Amino acid sequence: SGTCTQCPCLHDAYERLKALSGSIPQSSRDALLDRLADLLVGLTPSCSALRLGWKQADLAQNHFTFELLGASESVKTLVASHLLFTTLHSRLHAGASNESMDLLIVLEDAQRLLRKPSVNSGDIPPLDEIAGLIRGTGVGILAAAQTMDGISRGLVPNLSLKIMGRLGSGSDYSQLGSDMGMNREQVEWAKRNLAPGTFIVQMSTGPWREPFV
Repeated sequence: SGTCTQCPCLHDAYERLKALSGSIPQSSRDALLDRLADLLVGLTPSCSALRLGWKQADLAQNHFTFELLGASESVKTLVASHLLFTTLHSRLHAGASNESMDLLIVLEDAQRLLRKPSVNSGDIPPLDEIAGLIRGTGVGILAAAQTMDGISRGLVPNLSLKIMGRLGSGSDYSQLGSDMGMNREQVEWAKRNLAPGTFIVQMSTGPWREPFV
């Protein structure tokens, strides 16, 4: 249910924009067309020309794994960000407030989404925008990253559940350990004892806030 076999695609947006005349400056239209053309080439027609679609509510009732192997970094960021933003916006539009979590989105190798942009760009990282609004909508995000290096500090206050595995640098242990309320002795223990499959966790809810193995 909820499927659409003739959904508009990005190629339709390109042709629609190309046909516009007079409504926007020629230089602005050409710039948009160039960027959209680069995106379409990166996505390839097997992705960008797909006309089969589903409603967000129907997708949320199933388990999906989206593989982006072989895609460029810009395409990966676009696809993941679009899925997150459309899911969030659909919940907000439906008036979701203080809902129990019924949808969990897991982002493997999420460094590109967590990383803060350059100082001069003025852009806000995709997850920074989402994390401040997603609470109470029934959606949870679990983002896995290999290092804290480059991750926006504006995101950390909104990360309620924190999980630390084996890390590769002392600064990562110190920074994440501090964010989880670990003292120096606990951080030193983590450096020497964490192994693959062993984690330190700080829970997001309930009265128990002490990190545990």
